[in-house]
Amino acid sequence: MKPKKRTPKKDPTPSVTLSEQEKQLVTALLDAINHSDPAEIAAGIPDVRCARVFLGLIPLDHSSTPHLLSHIKTRFEDKQVHKAIKKVLFKLKKKGVAVEDPYEENDQTPPLLRPSEPEPPRCYVGALDGKGYRPVVILLNPGTGQHIGLGVISDEQGIQEFLFGSVSKKRAKELKQQFSEESGPLVETTAFHLASVLEQAYQKSLVQGVEVPADYLELRSWLQERARPLQRPIIYDHVEETSFLRVPLTDGQMETLLNQPLMKAWLIELEPLRPFMKEIMESGDSPLILSPGQKTQRITEIKNRCAVQLFPREKRQLIKGRLEEMAYMFHQLDKETECTGLCLRAAASMDEEVSEIRPNRFLAGLVDRSMAFYFDQSRDAVEAEEEENNHASSSILIP
Repeated sequence: MKPKKRTPKKDPTPSVTLSEQEKQLVTALLDAINHSDPAEIAAGIPDVRCARVFLGLIPLDHSSTPHLLSHIKTRFEDKQVHKAIKKVLFKLKKKGVAVEDPYEENDQTPPLLRPSEPEPPRCYVGALDGKGYRPVVILLNPGTGQHIGLGVISDEQGIQEFLFGSVSKKRAKELKQQFSEESGPLVETTAFHLASVLEQAYQKSLVQGVEVPADYLELRSWLQERARPLQRPIIYDHVEETSFLRVPLTDGQMETLLNQPLMKAWLIELEPLRPFMKEIMESGDSPLILSPGQKTQRITEIKNRCAVQLFPREKRQLIKGRLEEMAYMFHQLDKETECTGLCLRAAASMDEEVSEIRPNRFLAGLVDRSMAFYFDQSRDAVEAEEEENNHASSSILIP
C-alpha cells in the first residue's frame, strides 16, 4: 500500500497589502539604507504592516542589514515581524554572512560594561501661525550624552532662531517642556520630516539673505548624513490624498476649522489689509442711499477682491503647504478629529483658480476673520482713549 502524499502546509502568515502611499514610504526607507543610520530607518517604519513588507524587500548584501534587523526587532513586538526577521537571518546565514543573531542570548558581557547604543533621534514640530512660523525640537542621544536642538523657523522667512548643544537628559526634558509651554503643543514626528521642514526654512534663509545660526549648520551636517528630506507632505503617509480632492468646504466647516485653538494665530498682517479696510469704512459714508443688503454685498465684494489680490498662485501654494502641515498636527493630536480632513480639503482648494466672482472659501474666511480682529482692536483702542479722556476731565472738576 502506497503511503499517502502529505499535503504541504500553507503558510499561515497573511499577505500584506499596502496603499500607494505606504508603498512609496517603504521604497524611500529602502533607498535610505545606503545613506542613513539603521536606528533612524527603523524609527521611520510606521507600523507592523510596513515593517513586514520592508523585511521582505530588505537587501541581503548590504553591510548595515544585520544592524537594521536588530533595531527593527527592538522596535516591534509583533510575532509576524519577528518571524520575518528570523527568515532574513536564515537567508543571511545561508549566504555565509557572519551575523550575530539577536535572538541568541550568548552575550556574557555585563550590561553596564557594554557600550551604549545610539538611540534614534526624537523629533517634534509645533503648529504654524499665519506667517508660517513654527517651533521645532530634536533630541539626540549618540551614546555619549544628550544633545538638544530647538528653534523657530518660517517657511517664508527662513530660520529665525536655533540653539543646539549638549545637556543632561533631565535638562533636555525641562527645556523641551518649557519650550512647549511657551510655543504651544508639540507632536512627535520622524527625522525625515524634521529634516524636510528645516531644509525648506534653510533654503528660504539663503534666498532672503538671512544669516543662518551656526548651531543649525552644525545640526544640518548631521541630518544630511542620516535623514533625507521627504518627497511629499508627511500627512499623505497616513491618509489618502485623493479622498480630499474636489470636496469643497462649506461655510460652516470653514468656520469650524478657523475657530480651532491651533488656528487662532492664522491672521493676515494688518498692512496689506489696511487699504481694503479703509475702503469698507468709506463705503459706509457713501452719499449713495443703499439698502442693508446692498451694503453687505458691497463689503463682500471688497473682501473678495482683497482675497484675490493678496493670494496669487504662489502664495496659495504656500498656504497649501501650511494647511497640509496643520493636518498632520491635528492627526497626531487626535486621529479621529474632523479637522485633519478639513485642512486637507482647504489645501486641495488652493490648486483651483480664484476670482472675485468665484473666491476661495477658506481665504475669504481668513480675510473676514483678520479684518474683524483689527476692526475690534481699533474700536477697543478708541473706547479706551475716550474713557481715559473722560476720566481726566472729571478729575479736573473735583475740588
